[in-house]
Amino acid sequence: MRRDRVALARDFRESAVRLRRIEARLRLVTIGLMPGLSQELRTALNAAIGWAALLRTGGLDEARRACAIEAVERNARLHGQLVSDLVDLSRMADGRLRLEPQRVDLARVVDAAAAAPLRAIARAKPVSLTVSAPHALVMMGDADRLRTVAHHLMANAVSATPPGGRVTVRLRREGPQAVLTVRDTGIGITAARLASIFDGAPREAAPAGAAPARLGVGLPLVRHLVELHGGTVAAVSAGEGRGATFTVRLPLACL
Repeated sequence: MRRDRVALARDFRESAVRLRRIEARLRLVTIGLMPGLSQELRTALNAAIGWAALLRTGGLDEARRACAIEAVERNARLHGQLVSDLVDLSRMADGRLRLEPQRVDLARVVDAAAAAPLRAIARAKPVSLTVSAPHALVMMGDADRLRTVAHHLMANAVSATPPGGRVTVRLRREGPQAVLTVRDTGIGITAARLASIFDGAPREAAPAGAAPARLGVGLPLVRHLVELHGGTVAAVSAGEGRGATFTVRLPLACL
């Protein structure tokens, strides 16, 4: 009996040490992401202010006015998403990020993540965004958090892909798992950066003619949310300039 208590106490201490290490890593990742997140917040806000100033002059024709309104709305939505990311990153670092599980149709989640704002960004570059989620795959999870996962993977793919490129999103079933793949023909990821891509390491510098890629702010959040759902996420790339594929695997509900 005493031996059992000693073993239990040792296991408890080891678990506590592992937990403190995880919390420390999350805090370091979050601190490292702050400069990039601040830059993206300023970029979105400045873009919205600039287009709003042009609208105020009243000198735009109808086509340019429609373009300006769309740009203001797009950047306002992006700013709101970034603020939400900031809140979630803070909760993640403090261990306060929680799920509200329910039965979730993953096809609907993926379709919602690829809705109008993201498609508008893809059209503006332009980048082809194709989504295939034909089957109703059901799991127990937090619909909002899963939508965040899908949205961040698609947004990073669109951001990292130069004009004329393609982003292909596919949801399918593999045995007891749902598999979501997001593949792009963008700037790629070197082997050195693949190892830390989910710690917020930026993807490679965008080539000439391409908009600067996002700084990977959402990827640490993606990994954390996927792991909270009992899943895994991985990234592969053949190297710089050769695109990348992100794959999420999630356990399906037993029907």
